[in-house]
Amino acid sequence: MINNKMKKILILSVVLIASGCSLFSDKNADTAENWSAERLYFEAKGAMDSGNYKQAIEHYQKLQARFPFGKFSKQAQLDMAYSYYKQGETAASVAAADRFIKLYPTQPSADYAYYIKGLALFNQGKGFVDRYIPRDDYQRDPGASLG
Repeated sequence: MINNKMKKILILSVVLIASGCSLFSDKNADTAENWSAERLYFEAKGAMDSGNYKQAIEHYQKLQARFPFGKFSKQAQLDMAYSYYKQGETAASVAAADRFIKLYPTQPSADYAYYIKGLALFNQGKGFVDRYIPRDDYQRDPGASLG
């Protein structure tokens, strides 16, 4: 039989263990877990406008995953393509632009998706040296831009 002192120690141990689990919670938990579509979009837009393209892409991806048919979905796809382009991820930028074009081919902003795609493909071949040594782009082969 368990005496009174043992019961108190057992109860205290269970309480400490149960409360201790919250001490080890994930510190990198998703802070945007309960955000609305509007808040996710405007946080992503703010990050993109301030030049934090990595964070903008993360927010746009969350927005697309949680609210794929919301009112911010179309613009988020275009902004994500632009953010990928500015981040230097050509393939992801082209894929995002292509996804928009396939989903919304008759939208007035489809021309912007083609523009981002062409811009990403055109600048794909430029390297470190091209940034500092002027070169006449009119003499470049436009074949890479046609992707």
